[in-house]
Amino acid sequence: MNVLLITDDLFPGGVQRHVTDLANRLSERGHHVAVAAAEGPFRGRLGHEVQFFHVPLARQGRRTLWSAVRAAITLMRIVRVGNFDIVHTHMRYSDVFGRACALLAGIGHVSTCHSMFVNHRWISVFGNETIAPTRAVKEMLLTSYGKHPDSVTVIYNDPQPMEKISSERRRELKKTYGIGTQTVLFSVSRFAPEKDIGTALRGLKILKQRGVENVKYLLVGHGELHGSVLDMIKAYGLEDWVHVLPATSDVGAVMSIGDVGILSSRTEGGIPYVVLEAASLGKTVVATATSGAMEFIHHDHNGMLYPVGDAEKLADCVQQLIRNKSLKKTLGRQALVRYRQFHLKNRSIEHILAVYEKLQNRGKR
Repeated sequence: MNVLLITDDLFPGGVQRHVTDLANRLSERGHHVAVAAAEGPFRGRLGHEVQFFHVPLARQGRRTLWSAVRAAITLMRIVRVGNFDIVHTHMRYSDVFGRACALLAGIGHVSTCHSMFVNHRWISVFGNETIAPTRAVKEMLLTSYGKHPDSVTVIYNDPQPMEKISSERRRELKKTYGIGTQTVLFSVSRFAPEKDIGTALRGLKILKQRGVENVKYLLVGHGELHGSVLDMIKAYGLEDWVHVLPATSDVGAVMSIGDVGILSSRTEGGIPYVVLEAASLGKTVVATATSGAMEFIHHDHNGMLYPVGDAEKLADCVQQLIRNKSLKKTLGRQALVRYRQFHLKNRSIEHILAVYEKLQNRGKR
């Protein structure tokens, strides 16, 4: 099968990790795969057999009518000469272009809806077949966007487990970040409004005001709010607690030396990669009670949940885990059990290929 995957960009992020993993898995199974996106650091994650096309779709910078025209022309040229069987898009901006290209070329269009949203209901830019990473996203597509139930398939993400690091590497990293006996919190996130890093930092500020000591917070990320994040760290007096690490950091290594993950997003459609990857290492995550997180985390069973934007409740959860190491280990162990049960065996690629074949066999809806 000849597949074109389209996403906005290859800057670090959960969607981009999904796209690059999918491209590599399809290629390993003998399919011809190309990725069209704006250039970014995650291009290095693509295997040598995966073809890459730079298309000006990036969120970074201001999108203009001219950039949209350039993107449309570039994608049409790629689709016209590529002889693709399927166009598979992964973000709403890319969906628009992918839909148009697929219609003009007379080929099937699959879209994966990674997020929850209710804006722009008047323009449905989803594919002939749509993949939802959670049941909540499928329900949104049916009720808010009028998708036919038979055209939406729930396929959970199944990222590869993170590899544990050596004792030597662990000692080296702890020395680098000045970590001794402290509890190590960690987050992996874009610095964007919807990720709400401010709530996580306010939660840490509350912990410090309560007299909690011996805490380090490793914050991996990048984005348009990078300067604001640094300003908040300083304003809250957290310079001795927080290390801001580049988005290209070894996430597995950071999680390996961490104790508790923090997720502060205001909305998550799919189960966040950070939750699944932390679970693969047996780590406990404290996450906002969004639809995506709640399809993996059951509060006080395999993690903890707190209301969106509630820094006080976040501080309560983290403080409880700091005080009760046995609870932290139990929740992490249960998270690992759930990950192994539902997300380990690389089954998503089979389901995605089934969606491709379904579309090819019955023709476009």
